This record gives sequence, C-alpha cells and structure tokens, in this order.
Amino acid sequence: MTPSKKKIKFNKKNKADGYGFSEYVSVKTTLPSLDDYEPQNSPGKDSVTLSIGLNMDGPSVGASYTIDHNDLDIISCCSTPKKLYNINYDYKPSIVNPFASNKYVANESIQLGLASFHTTKETIPVTISYDARFGVAGDRNCSPSLVFFNKVYKSTNTWTAYFRIKK
Repeated sequence: MTPSKKKIKFNKKNKADGYGFSEYVSVKTTLPSLDDYEPQNSPGKDSVTLSIGLNMDGPSVGASYTIDHNDLDIISCCSTPKKLYNINYDYKPSIVNPFASNKYVANESIQLGLASFHTTKETIPVTISYDARFGVAGDRNCSPSLVFFNKVYKSTNTWTAYFRIKK
C-alpha cells in the first residue's frame, strides 16, 4: 500500500484538499486447492492488572486495563473447503488520541501472504482480485485531529496470472 504523498483535491465544491493514508486492502483468489496459507488469524490481547498495597497512609488498591493498539488488523477470511484465499488488511489510523502517530498508515507498507495448493494440471490460471481503500487527512503526517471522516477512496481490480508447472 502506497498512499499518495501529493496533496489531492477531494471536494471541488469546497475546494478542500488533503493527503492520502492507507485504510484497507483485501486480496482474494480461488485456487485448485488450499492446503495451507499465511497469515492466519490470531486472537487479540488485553490484560487486567489488580494491585493491593500497604503504606504508612493505609491500604491502597489499584487497577489498570491495557489494550494493545495495532496499526493494522489482519483478518483471514480463507476457506479451505471452498479453496478460497482471502486476506483483509484493515489499517487502524489513530483518530481519538491527538498525540498518537499515524506514520504507519501515512507511508508505504508491505503486507505479505502465502498460499500453498496442489494440482495435477500443467497450466494453472489464478484470478486475483483486490480492493484497496485510502482515507484523507489534512496534513502529510495524517495527524489524528486532521483525519477527515467519511472520506474514503476505493480502487479495485481483477487480473489473471497463468502459471506453468514444470515436470
């Protein structure tokens, strides 16, 4: 995903412009079989800490809750029975925290995936579809306070690659 580093016009009526950032990309294909794939889903993490202490002023109790924030959620929608490889990369720009950095979504990033399959055919057509979406922010760093809501631009495409298996 490579957001545009140039200022773009997104509202000609109000003469508004901004900078793009990565919002979402999905890659999908149906294969002859789906034997294994990466990335796979993994559970989210959060933690709760409870502390009890005693000092000269008396007892104290404290609690904290920690949420690990990732700039990217990777969701596998693969289906081995349907031979479907479908991975969604959902970028999570910081919007609520004005002190957060959106460096990850504002710059180029590479997501890797892999699917293994088997076939007896010598030539294999693989049709791949993608759905890429970009958001807009008011500055090049995509500062959280300058992210425009409901401004998402979409690009989709489908193409077929032909692979020949050497025996």
